[in-house]
Amino acid sequence: MKSKNINYMPRVDHLRLYAALLVILVHSYMAAGGGNSENFFMFPIMYGSTGVTLFLVLSGFLFTLISDFGNKDIKYSKFITNRILRVFPLLILVSFTSVAVMRGSVTVNDFLSTFLFSNLTSTPLSKFFGPTWTIAVELQFYLIFPFIIAFVRNSGVKYLLGLIAFWLVWRALIVFQVNPEGVAVDNSFYYLTIIGRLDQFLVGMLAAFAYRRFGDALKNPLYLVGSTIFILFTLYYMPVLGIWYTPLPIKSMLQTWEAIAWAALIVSYLRCSFSFLPRTSHVLSKLGELSYSAYITHGLVLYVIEKNNWWISISSDQNLNAFLNGLLVVFPPVMAVSWLSFTFIEKPFLTLRKAYTTKVAKPEVKKIDAPA
Repeated sequence: MKSKNINYMPRVDHLRLYAALLVILVHSYMAAGGGNSENFFMFPIMYGSTGVTLFLVLSGFLFTLISDFGNKDIKYSKFITNRILRVFPLLILVSFTSVAVMRGSVTVNDFLSTFLFSNLTSTPLSKFFGPTWTIAVELQFYLIFPFIIAFVRNSGVKYLLGLIAFWLVWRALIVFQVNPEGVAVDNSFYYLTIIGRLDQFLVGMLAAFAYRRFGDALKNPLYLVGSTIFILFTLYYMPVLGIWYTPLPIKSMLQTWEAIAWAALIVSYLRCSFSFLPRTSHVLSKLGELSYSAYITHGLVLYVIEKNNWWISISSDQNLNAFLNGLLVVFPPVMAVSWLSFTFIEKPFLTLRKAYTTKVAKPEVKKIDAPA
């Protein structure tokens, strides 16, 4: 997606597409009857919610590039206005839609919470548009990013490292306070909130510095191969070890591993010298532009397909069949609806965005004449 604050990077839209696809496939997989599998390559599908982490890491990465690593001042009001223009039009649409459908049980507080605190409440509005909880987390990060990058400008990358370290300790203390016995409890108090997600944005910011620091050295495709293997093993071992799914202090600290794995993939993917065919890259980029719409609207499309039992039998393997239904039955109509919502809801508002960064003014050094 093109921005008025940074040069266009087509591969960023590729990554947005991959993130949205993971989320769509995991929800489709469950709805189509997919179950647990020991197949190593099915773990990215079974735990496709990791696409949320990719989105959040990518946000921290991009905003750091846009701010020129803190070397540009961010005009706060313009920055927030741009974020509202990016997020709110579609969010308002689905919120009013949910209110209309659930009018018998929804409250004013349910509606108002959608815009900033949908991750903190249980609301009937989430029936068709549950993924909006991540938008609340994103918006909460937007409010503080200009301050964080300003502190990085003043103190350097060590500020990010220190803040991540603090956040891991802070989260571990919260998890211990909620779950001192180490038993299975609802993990939504950190999985769905900034408590469990802030470090993912911060890791994305660190990834931007790595992208600048190691640029040309990462062009070798072997780095991309290595980072792909790293994320695959991460997605395999995290559920095996109960990270994210077992609220224990040490495991709450280890979940940053997932963000680091995605950060490595982002940097290596963007720097890799491998060239896509122009047409292939263009198609992936155009689909990536639809990622926000796809992420928000796919739940409604999936609900209609599931309710009408429009699944098809492709394979005798139940898990493979569920995956293929997600890819062939759910994904195409989701992208069709997303194209409509992007073209006629999102895009007109995106044209209203303004540049919100300016170069930091360097202090003037006065020349002192030497004594005669």
